[in-house]
Amino acid sequence: LLQRAEKSGLSSACIDGMSMAKGLYFLVMDADLQHDPSKIPILYDAVKSADIAVASRYGGQGGGIENWSKLREFISRAARRLSSMVLKSGCTDPLSGFFAIRSDLFKELKPQLCGKGYKILLDLITASSRPLKIKEIPFVFKPRLSGKSKLDVLVGWEYVMMLVS
Repeated sequence: LLQRAEKSGLSSACIDGMSMAKGLYFLVMDADLQHDPSKIPILYDAVKSADIAVASRYGGQGGGIENWSKLREFISRAARRLSSMVLKSGCTDPLSGFFAIRSDLFKELKPQLCGKGYKILLDLITASSRPLKIKEIPFVFKPRLSGKSKLDVLVGWEYVMMLVS
């Protein structure tokens, strides 16, 4: 258990957690059931022959989003387009928060990570000096069962600053 009283932001929390974790692979997912836990074994199998396995809302048949407003869809599309300007690896959903990564790759990339905001997958992909082998697993992003979205103007600003850096 890692308690972080002073820090905020998903990216830095994931970095701190993976830095403490042991094992060959790490998995990042939301605990509010927006990410389907039944995809975990599929991601695990996929990451064994890749650098990163991403549960993608956009990467193939069977992926999608459930119950998003038109504004939320627009924001997601715009953020994905912006991310395409800095990506070295093909990934249809670099903003996904549901993925598995090899622990040795995380350790290699850690010194280059920005650690700001909420888009740790994009941070990991852009930190690599080489194109990464990414396998995408389609999944449907569900409405959250509890809690609330952290998407606001500050999160948007942090995202843009991460892209700039």
